[in-house]
Amino acid sequence: MVVMRGGMSATHLLRDPRVLMNLLAHERRQKEQSEDRACPQSDTTLEMRKELAYWILQVCELQHCEEGVFPLAMSYIQICLSLFPVPEDSMRLLGCTCLLLASKMKNEVPLTIATLEAYTGNTVLCHQIREWEPFILKQMRWDLAVIVPHDFLDYMLDRVIFTSDMRSSLRKNAGAYLTLCSADCNLYKFAPSLITVVCIAKAMWDFGLIMPPADDLFACLSSLAETTTDQILACKTEIEGALSRYALEDHTYVNLVF
Repeated sequence: MVVMRGGMSATHLLRDPRVLMNLLAHERRQKEQSEDRACPQSDTTLEMRKELAYWILQVCELQHCEEGVFPLAMSYIQICLSLFPVPEDSMRLLGCTCLLLASKMKNEVPLTIATLEAYTGNTVLCHQIREWEPFILKQMRWDLAVIVPHDFLDYMLDRVIFTSDMRSSLRKNAGAYLTLCSADCNLYKFAPSLITVVCIAKAMWDFGLIMPPADDLFACLSSLAETTTDQILACKTEIEGALSRYALEDHTYVNLVF
């Protein structure tokens, strides 16, 4: 058992309802802030964003980054694209800088600028990343504490899982789905908590723990995420589409519709 400073255990934090309440409150504030941002992007396409996401995911895997680095970097990118126009030839630079910031937030040992330069084949240079780092920090008003779906995973799993062995397997599957969802910019219209409960439901389907229509589970999850069953079903449909699109390119994931 991990013990936090002051004698508080990680298990105690998971079961403290105030933690989940605070995450949801932070999520609501984050949504309100995002509604005030609407910068049109004339030079970037969904395909470009997808290619950038897969490149960042590869770098994170090769560098053995903590699981929170990739979704946080993608959230930073999404925020930046809503704040200022990014030319097509600057997308990789934006990705490098956001990945650097995310690794500083989540990794015990952050990625180096030289490492990121190398992964671009020197098409993005160290001095460019150094120049963009303070620029992005200023644009984001130094607010890097962004809520992502992974932040909710352990707290919500703790309320629906029966055994520790099953919890570990479900967490692995749900975490994998959340990572794939982070790569799809179409899903950023949904709240992180909503995406999390749908991915948990998907993982439970995988293990045969629930069967359609699973109304009781959706009622439980909608209560956890302070949302509605209709919103869960709408998010579920979008996530199924995202996972299916991913399966067309990488056949590692099967049985995607639930």
